[in-house]
Amino acid sequence: MKKLLSILVISLITFSVNAQEKIQMSHTKDGSHTNRHQHREHRHYHKGVMKSVNLSDVQKAQMKTAREDFRSKMNELRKEDNITVAEMRIKKTALHKEQKEKINNIFTADQKKQIAQNMADIKTHRKEIHEKRAKEMQAKLGLSSDQVASLKAQHEATHAQVKAIRENNSLSREDKIQQVKAIRNTSKEQLKNLLTADQLKKLEEIKKDRRNIGSQQSKK
Repeated sequence: MKKLLSILVISLITFSVNAQEKIQMSHTKDGSHTNRHQHREHRHYHKGVMKSVNLSDVQKAQMKTAREDFRSKMNELRKEDNITVAEMRIKKTALHKEQKEKINNIFTADQKKQIAQNMADIKTHRKEIHEKRAKEMQAKLGLSSDQVASLKAQHEATHAQVKAIRENNSLSREDKIQQVKAIRNTSKEQLKNLLTADQLKKLEEIKKDRRNIGSQQSKK
């Protein structure tokens, strides 16, 4: 039980610590927004998923064509100014589904099996990291049993809210980003009421160290 609570605690604290990092946006040349933190995470995740999945030259060419075709269709869709937001959302969803099916059909049965195994390995690895960080975080902050219980309840409520937003197909991607951002901000404020002044100070120090490490890693 203590182990489970530790995981929940670190999940919530990490959720709050990374709240601002995960929503840092930059502008591309065409004026659209990109999330640098998420893009970096996505690249690392994709690299792990594709580990030992040896694509042939033909498959690489097919992947490149599929990506270029998807980008072209999305760019054309964005130029349509005579359709409603709801219609735009439906068309975007259809394009994403089409892209996913195209990519999936490129892989062989063995490659799909390897990808599934890689995803399972990544999940296990992340769980181990969370457990390790949970113990370190509890020790550094000196959390009481009451604080752990409160953090657990807050984490479950926050997780349910974010899940509901992500699974709500009636919302656009932009709406989901804004609503999740609002939840993160609320979670961050609630965290201030759960921790003592000393614990908040220690948490700020941890955040600073994490930002420094992230900055160093991004330069490599």
